[in-house]
Amino acid sequence: MAAFQTKKGEPVPEELAGAIQGDPRLKALWDIARPSCQARYATHIDDAKSLETRSRRVSSVLTMMAKTYGPKLRETA
Repeated sequence: MAAFQTKKGEPVPEELAGAIQGDPRLKALWDIARPSCQARYATHIDDAKSLETRSRRVSSVLTMMAKTYGPKLRETA
């Protein structure tokens, strides 16, 4: 499987990539996210040192994506 990347071509941490690729709705949210947001989300998770923190941050990023891009996803449906 090719490495999952942001629109800017930056690698996405495995934990976030797995969550996004495993859920069609999350993938759709990711696809409409701005490149700068994708990069910030990836960096936010990548900066965490412990697995617990990374996991918590993945959860928070997915929540942020749903709040920010969920309404836009519904508009396009």
